[in-house]
Amino acid sequence: MKNIFEIKGLNSIISSPNGPVYVLNDITFSIPKGKTLGIVGESGSGKTQLMMAISGTQPLTPGIVSGSVHYYDHSDISFYPDELELKNHFKIYRSENSANYKRKNAQNFEQSVREKFSGLRGTVFGIIPQDPKSFLNPFWTVQEFFMEAFNKLSEFELIKEKDLQSFIQNNFEKFDLDVALKNKYPNELSGGEAQRVMNAFVLAHKPKVVFADETTTGIDVSRQINVISQFKLIQSENPDTTIIIISHDFAFLNHLVDTYVVMFGGFVLEVINDINKLRSRETLHPYTADLLSSLDQSSNNIQKETIDNFIDLTIKPQGCPYKDRCKVFASGDRELQHKCESEFPPIVDSYSGEKVEELNTDWQRCWYPFLEAK
Repeated sequence: MKNIFEIKGLNSIISSPNGPVYVLNDITFSIPKGKTLGIVGESGSGKTQLMMAISGTQPLTPGIVSGSVHYYDHSDISFYPDELELKNHFKIYRSENSANYKRKNAQNFEQSVREKFSGLRGTVFGIIPQDPKSFLNPFWTVQEFFMEAFNKLSEFELIKEKDLQSFIQNNFEKFDLDVALKNKYPNELSGGEAQRVMNAFVLAHKPKVVFADETTTGIDVSRQINVISQFKLIQSENPDTTIIIISHDFAFLNHLVDTYVVMFGGFVLEVINDINKLRSRETLHPYTADLLSSLDQSSNNIQKETIDNFIDLTIKPQGCPYKDRCKVFASGDRELQHKCESEFPPIVDSYSGEKVEELNTDWQRCWYPFLEAK
């Protein structure tokens, strides 16, 4: 199976009034080409920051401090400087006047990274943000956005589109949008209308990789079905299209995804390729099992109040981020508890508990199956 992305050992920090926030910690996983991947986890788990790091929209000061994101299409692009270059040219250090980290040669670093993403975002990469109103230019009408998309169509795609107005109408119909909205500005749209306009606008570019962050927020259930249908249609028309979706909603993701990536505390704790595994929780990571147990049976949405999901990301992580809430840790022996408290968990096969190198399989980061397998 060919991967379109490989993320290895990714660590990222963002600045805050309270000091550095360790938003991504030792992230390692792969994304197969032509598949749909769902990133799931509670608020504050790092889902959006991970998507932004992969798509090149995360703040870069300080941003990625180690690790790599490789994009494979016609060539291999490594978006961030390697470890040696980071150390020699873009070293992170603490400013004397601030609790946050500053980057040596920050301007050169940002320019280097931005240049690698510049030819991809908006065309090859289609990015649907969580808050579309903050992304849409407030001085443009909806029609002006679609004019931009229309002008970027290839000659082959233009054959199928008669003119701009038919292009707008065709894309509006896909998301049940009234064509009269084309003359409105973003601030004149409701939240649900803005979300559907954003979905239609991004997908009108025919991107090869779609990043969708809470793409059904503010949309009623019947129109969520339209979104699901459009995502499926994209891949049926072009099987090489890769879709990466962030959502709290297991029910929504269940209609679309080939793989789940489960996040907590800035870590990827589990990757599930065998979706049937969700029905039998014995081999799931303790956090994934607790997350599923907290589902509201009537809506299948995560009930955040049933899990104490607060974790202070301004404290540099040590050991397993879920240990303080983990039933397995609480009932474990001294060796297990020591490992969970002091060392990042290894990446292990979900069934055998043995360490794995090949990431296109079911795996989790947990000391318990590893120690049990020894």
